[in-house]
Amino acid sequence: PISPCSTGVLAALGSDGSSRCASSRCAPLPALSRLSVHAKMLAAAVVTAASPDHLVVLQHGLYGGASNLAVLRQCLVGIGGDNVLVHLASANEGMTRDGVAAGGRRLAAEIRSVAASAPSLESLSLVGNSLGGLYVRAAAAELYGGGQQELGLAPNTLVTTGCPHLGVRRYTYLPLPPALHSLGG
Repeated sequence: PISPCSTGVLAALGSDGSSRCASSRCAPLPALSRLSVHAKMLAAAVVTAASPDHLVVLQHGLYGGASNLAVLRQCLVGIGGDNVLVHLASANEGMTRDGVAAGGRRLAAEIRSVAASAPSLESLSLVGNSLGGLYVRAAAAELYGGGQQELGLAPNTLVTTGCPHLGVRRYTYLPLPPALHSLGG
């Protein structure tokens, strides 16, 4: 079967559970059902070169884990080549119910740690899926709010997918005008 890859190309899923981005630049993936690597090991940044200059941080959503974005990581590593360091964030695993601000602070601390371990980095991109989109937005505000650049990394891209930026209608603090309902889903 063919399914959309998070990079916008197609990913082929083999009968053995293996996955491969349809782009010739993406590295083949191991069978996902047979990953014996612990989730914390999956969360470790993948260094594809001795001195990558771009950090991409991938943040999972509600009740998720770092391994949720493993296919996207493989595609980005394949596309980015030697210049990219792709990190699957794990700071929020098992702690996605205590608020966006707390999750954003944990993610920002994890990004600081990864950036400190790779001094060749020059720029940062953040990718968040669902609730992870709110976390990356909060982390970006903490890391770059007020024009500060404490990391020494230039902000490059912030991408969110399926993110409830307008909130969830049932849990909003103030009622949204009816004209905005179609925007919030």
